[in-house]
Amino acid sequence: MRRLGLRVAVLAAFAVLAPALFLQARDPRPAEDKDSLFQGRCPQGEAFRYDLERRVYRDGSLYYRATAVSSHTVLSCAPLDEAVRFEDFVLMAGRQPVDLSLAAASLPSFDISLDSGPDDSGAGDAALPSPETLDQTLRGIVNDLRTVLTAVCPHAVAGRLNRMGDVYVGPAGRKRSETGARWRETCTQVRMELTSLTPTQAGLKVAFLPPESECLAFQKPWMGTPLESAGPPNNYQQVAKAGGLYRASWGQERVVVSAVLDRKTGTVVSAEMEDTRVLKERTRCDGALEHCSPETPVLNQRSFSLRLRETLPGPRESAP
Repeated sequence: MRRLGLRVAVLAAFAVLAPALFLQARDPRPAEDKDSLFQGRCPQGEAFRYDLERRVYRDGSLYYRATAVSSHTVLSCAPLDEAVRFEDFVLMAGRQPVDLSLAAASLPSFDISLDSGPDDSGAGDAALPSPETLDQTLRGIVNDLRTVLTAVCPHAVAGRLNRMGDVYVGPAGRKRSETGARWRETCTQVRMELTSLTPTQAGLKVAFLPPESECLAFQKPWMGTPLESAGPPNNYQQVAKAGGLYRASWGQERVVVSAVLDRKTGTVVSAEMEDTRVLKERTRCDGALEHCSPETPVLNQRSFSLRLRETLPGPRESAP
């Protein structure tokens, strides 16, 4: 009887533990709480200073390099909103650097809302004051800054990535932007991946890629012909006016952002962005794009980097 009782006790204990053992065997990775990727302490009122660098290439050759220092103040947490100002801006387009710090510092503080996430906005232009008078190199670095911050903000990651190696693929989305005599339209599909995870930091990779099926209504049928016969569809088109003539560009764009974030606050510690446009172009076109110069291949590339220089104490820390 004693042996029978012992056997029954062992079987009963196994029946209780077996489901948990079975679930653990199915997924050997350590479990992460759904909300534990970022601890959620929003640093409202705190300020951060970043070193920025932007490089633009045309057909493989460096066109210009720009460096800047930006300061960011967290205005609110719901929605997550940052006020950005520039302190320094230097442009190197030739042998001598050009200091544009005064022009950058005179730009009024502008907000970057981070709650939209990449599914809503994608890689695009920031809303800035006086776009007609803003220096184009400064506009470019502002747009890249916005693209990086919205792509990797904790709001975009929450509930989608929890463990290292997790991948989220979103729906294809279109975006159109107009600046003066130029309009541009893209269609991308976002792919997010959690590439590294430590107790204090999380590594993210967010890519905006051509979707599997065509999702743009091209101005001309020849703009929709894929650059590669077996490749993905074109996801980029642009028409710009110069004088009384037009320039049409079309093809494929890929934007990849890699970043490291602080898990306590969600603050970006460092980030790299690579934007590659493999295009074709027709110049000297009439308004209907019927008569143009022969098309030529164009390769446009740009890289952008962001490094956290220092964290400035907020009102709570500086108060006596």
